[in-house]
Amino acid sequence: MRPLLTEPEQLDEWQPDVAIVGAPWDDNTTNRPGARFGPRAMRANAYDPGTYHLDLEVEMFDHLEVVDYGDAIMSHGMWEASKDAIHARVAEVASRGIIPIILGGDHSITWPAATAVAEHHGFGNVGMIHFDAHADTAEQIDGNLASHGSPMRRLIESGAIPGHNFIQVGLRGYWPGAEDQKWMRDNGLRHHTMQEVWERGGKGGHEGCRGRGA
Repeated sequence: MRPLLTEPEQLDEWQPDVAIVGAPWDDNTTNRPGARFGPRAMRANAYDPGTYHLDLEVEMFDHLEVVDYGDAIMSHGMWEASKDAIHARVAEVASRGIIPIILGGDHSITWPAATAVAEHHGFGNVGMIHFDAHADTAEQIDGNLASHGSPMRRLIESGAIPGHNFIQVGLRGYWPGAEDQKWMRDNGLRHHTMQEVWERGGKGGHEGCRGRGA
């Protein structure tokens, strides 16, 4: 329901606060592909004109100018070309001081998207609040350095977002294992497990994040 812009010059003319960018890529997932259809599904589901927040008594579009900047163009089966396309599309938004909201897509899209934001603000100046069941800090998965289970590691290794600028919320289950958790501690990542969230609740008192020195 928002204006669709397709060219950088239109961003300059419109000067929105926020631009939506789709990244329909899921070739780096190891299980349950289909996330490439996410941007299309979210747009199709936005059929209801209601944008008023009942609790806050705020009509969001009275305060924010939001546009849809379309999708980065994916090249089927070609990660490098698709990664570059995501990076370029997000950079066109972030470099203009516009807040990008990226619709994915498997988690590997975080690598080029967050890198583009970090390039605008300066490597080391961006923080990541990462809500996920898994840390996505694997060195590689099945030989794939760009797996959906490794983008946070790529961001840290590149210097785009240092480990101490990460807070991860909701980690659970069987992974990451001891080796990856040691790497996370050595790089200063902090996390709250899902068990901790369940025990303390959403409004629990802050007692420090786990992971650093644990």
